Amino acid sequence: MVHRKADLPNSPSLNRRTGLAKPLSQIFIFCEGQTEQMYVDELASDAGRINVEVDVVGEVGVPLTVVEAAVKKVASLRLAASRRSASSFDKNYTVWAIFDKDEHPNIDKAYILANKNDVKIAFSNPCIEIWGLLHVHDLGDGEIHRHDAQRLLSKLMDDYDHGDGAEFNYGMMRGVPYERAKQRANVLLNRRQEDGSPNGNPSTDIFVLTESIFESAKLPEQRHSRATEIDIEISRLKNSPEYMNGCRATHRRISELMTVLKELK
Repeated sequence: MVHRKADLPNSPSLNRRTGLAKPLSQIFIFCEGQTEQMYVDELASDAGRINVEVDVVGEVGVPLTVVEAAVKKVASLRLAASRRSASSFDKNYTVWAIFDKDEHPNIDKAYILANKNDVKIAFSNPCIEIWGLLHVHDLGDGEIHRHDAQRLLSKLMDDYDHGDGAEFNYGMMRGVPYERAKQRANVLLNRRQEDGSPNGNPSTDIFVLTESIFESAKLPEQRHSRATEIDIEISRLKNSPEYMNGCRATHRRISELMTVLKELK
């Protein structure tokens, strides 16, 4: 498995394969640390990289620095898409920034900058270990310090050691554990909405990114079918009493679905 750090020079994608048809879309991901990078890279390989090109850059730095790197990538992609020779592939991309709450400053500035420049954010509070924990443990609803989350994960996930690379055990995160983690993450996000602290502690929305990767990796006919399903679901939600009454969870779900839909079209 190849990992690329932010300070490496630009080069052709590590995922593109000579002699095969081009992927249908591109996802560029900038990560705060190495844990996120290794996990997303492994998940992307598991999903399959024939129909989607996934380029993951790790150890970029603090949240604002991560978003700034992502914004630069958006600018270069927009320039490439504006050229007369640009193909549909060149125009079909999304750029993500992954970072934690931790004790970092300028989280609000990072969000504002990302929103202004069409950069998607996958955010965990207090740390990325929340996502790993949700695969193997029901966290409940109380706040948890990042050090406690890391210690708990080291007890529950084989081979995870925060002091030695902090790499997730991807084998323990596939299949049923992954589906369970998504459900638990959604519950936490809805509770944070209800208690007036969106993205508060504990919560993570990294599954929106992972679902985008899985959906984008599907065959063209599967992508089209899934896009139709999502269109119908968005329409249903927008006509629901919950949406009309301003339910935050419903609005958040629509936003999540629209993010995935963009990857498919």
